[in-house]
Amino acid sequence: MHLLLLAALIGLGVPYAVKLAFAAALGAHGLRRRPRSETRVLLQQADGHWGLPELGHSDLTLARGTRYTVLWARLVLRGDGAMFDILLLKDQFDQASWRGLQARLRSSAARGGSSRQAGGGAGALDLR
Repeated sequence: MHLLLLAALIGLGVPYAVKLAFAAALGAHGLRRRPRSETRVLLQQADGHWGLPELGHSDLTLARGTRYTVLWARLVLRGDGAMFDILLLKDQFDQASWRGLQARLRSSAARGGSSRQAGGGAGALDLR
């Protein structure tokens, strides 16, 4: 939004001193109002349950609707009276962590869990 306002400012027929002052104020506002990082820790426990400790949930299980591909994983976690729908992208992880997540999702599917590789089987991508 800040860049859009700056681009619009350039096209205005006002003196350069006004443009420069507005650009400085816009830059300061952009730096001051920068959004905080929303880093969340997602844990998988040895018993197959998942946890979001920052939110106070530790007994979540993969639910229907969980899907994964080589580029993304959609985790639907339920339990503790709550449901979380989390989209994870490959570029958010280092290579070893992403392979580990993919392996855990495959093993969950092999054990009869609720994860399924998107695009496999019936071919329709179920994103309910």
